[in-house]
Amino acid sequence: ISISAWCNEAFMAEKLAGRQTIYSRKPSPNFIGIEQRFDEAAFRQHIEETARLTKNCKTEYIFRDIYHLSGNKEKLKQAVQLTRDAATAL
Repeated sequence: ISISAWCNEAFMAEKLAGRQTIYSRKPSPNFIGIEQRFDEAAFRQHIEETARLTKNCKTEYIFRDIYHLSGNKEKLKQAVQLTRDAATAL
């Protein structure tokens, strides 16, 4: 199930916990695609909240709707690494 950035994540995670359904999360593209500088702390908080809520779900993260990196390709690498770290920390 594709989980919107505007949904109630806690509600959806509770409903999908322990099921054979994939919680497909699209992190907000604003963290990567708006500013040149990557706000690592804000993104980490955003992603760790999803990881915490979905610890009992089959979860995938899809980065999409990112149209501009402001010349900073490292933002995407950092975001992917932080997502991996958050997903494996639980």
